[in-house]
Amino acid sequence: MRYAFANHIFTWYPHRRGGPAPPPGERRLQIAWIKRAGFDGVEMGDFWMDFYRATDDELRAIRGEFEAGGLPIVALNCLRKAITPPACAAANRADLRRAVEVARVLGAGIVSISLATPHELLGQTTDLNRGQRLSLGSGQAAPDADYAAAAHFLAGLADTAAAAGIQLSLELHHNSLADTGAATARLVWAIGRPNVGGNPDLGNLHWALATPAEAYQTAFLAVLAAGMNFWHVKNVQRVHVPEVGRAAFLQTPLPDGDIDYRWCVMTARAHGYDGWISIEGAGPGDLLAVAERGLAYLRRIEADLREL
Repeated sequence: MRYAFANHIFTWYPHRRGGPAPPPGERRLQIAWIKRAGFDGVEMGDFWMDFYRATDDELRAIRGEFEAGGLPIVALNCLRKAITPPACAAANRADLRRAVEVARVLGAGIVSISLATPHELLGQTTDLNRGQRLSLGSGQAAPDADYAAAAHFLAGLADTAAAAGIQLSLELHHNSLADTGAATARLVWAIGRPNVGGNPDLGNLHWALATPAEAYQTAFLAVLAAGMNFWHVKNVQRVHVPEVGRAAFLQTPLPDGDIDYRWCVMTARAHGYDGWISIEGAGPGDLLAVAERGLAYLRRIEADLREL
């Protein structure tokens, strides 16, 4: 397997989302640190840079910097791009069409898509809708028509992407149609394109509700069965308080949370997955250090499997 660093979280104070790329000095420092940490590539996040609005010349310059540093941009991370709510569908569909073109210019072979509802439509400014009895914007109450509309649009997008040799990966994400393994698999099957698969982000499943809708093992197997073509990994510890029907979450390095990634890697390999794993540095403090610890942990598991 190959390992990417998800750079959408790698912005320093004052944190900004979806603006211009960080200044050149910061970019060079980040590229050097990510490469030195041992990553094989980068997943470019739209929090790190609003690549939808960037010109092709700006994108080529960014690509050149990363490739000169030995870090190809292997995937795009398109966050909270719900395509069925009328308030955001048109804008998000336009962004996703642009994302396919951006991926071509950057040389990225994968566009990872989160269909989560934007924060502002949930009445929030940050990602706070977690750990409750209900998940706003989720697939729990979504009509079949929403799934059909999403599948129709994504099938057309996949056909455009295929012409450029690009895959689409649907991320399991809270507040979205694809908020469980079963729902993610449902969409992948409905789209029915060979260049479309699932991205089983189990951390998103685990913190979506006070009590997870599925066991993470069940969700993982469902996405594997439908076709997994990318993989976000992060870990958390859930602290459930049944008296108030809520759960809180502590973000952790990969070895320390509730999700057993040794089982996950073993299971993915048994099902033939050998693609990209993107490590999201979920955790307090130095996010690159948290991700670096996760990278060492995953590579040790792979080495153990080869030896055994």
